[in-house]
Amino acid sequence: MDTRHARAVANEVAGGAQHLASRMLGDPAMGLAGKAKRLYGKSQQALNNAADATRDNVADKPMTALGLAAAVGFALGAAWALNRSKSAVRERAGAGTLCAPAPEAASLMRIVCRREA
Repeated sequence: MDTRHARAVANEVAGGAQHLASRMLGDPAMGLAGKAKRLYGKSQQALNNAADATRDNVADKPMTALGLAAAVGFALGAAWALNRSKSAVRERAGAGTLCAPAPEAASLMRIVCRREA
């Protein structure tokens, strides 16, 4: 067990102990803090497990990992470009203008703007 996993387990145990102490003392704020710390420890463990699995997968299948990274990069770039084009249309339309996607399903990139009455 490396230090990342040890910290995650320590946070989870400390959160559980803090929550238990708050129940004995009757302090609801301490109980919420204990629950939050316990959930933080669990999420750290999940993240560490995912990082380990990803590291092992990249070591075993580097070309698959490269292809997946390229696909994710392409998808993020397309989403960014779409958002940027919508923002540009809204800026050109000016204040007091309502902009929405065109009603045609085939033309998702087209945005229709009209002045507010």
